[in-house]
Amino acid sequence: MQRDLPVWVAARSPESHDFAVANGCNVMVTPLMKGDEEVQSLVEKYETAIADHPEIAQRPEIMVLRHTYVHAEDEPEGRRADTEGVQKFYRTFDAWFGNKQEPVDGFMEPSPITSPQRSAPLPKLSSACAAMRCWESPSSASGTTTRSAMPKRSARSSCSSSR
Repeated sequence: MQRDLPVWVAARSPESHDFAVANGCNVMVTPLMKGDEEVQSLVEKYETAIADHPEIAQRPEIMVLRHTYVHAEDEPEGRRADTEGVQKFYRTFDAWFGNKQEPVDGFMEPSPITSPQRSAPLPKLSSACAAMRCWESPSSASGTTTRSAMPKRSARSSCSSSR
């Protein structure tokens, strides 16, 4: 049995980064549907929290949530499944996070593409993917293309609930 369980704290504000680092927890962030500038901003908040807490002996890890989908290059419509799936994910998150409806049996319907609370339609995922500056990496061995927008990984360490 693992003695110490790693604890991960979702962070977006400077205060939530500071809380996580001060308590020796790992940090997980997501730029939501924003681009690389948001990833950089979140990493800067993490690095500031690290600098503000020199008493923390072991550097917490940081994890960035980015959606990735793999499909065969010869399937031009292969990207449709990831586009629709990630769009539904963010529309469902919008409904949940915005307290726009009550869950039914633990599930929620995604926000509509055009919401009465918004003056403009929700962004289409294809433009969001462009905003994330996705890169493509062909894999000759498998005949697939990987699309991703993941940043370079930060220094690694472990964090546990016993701190």
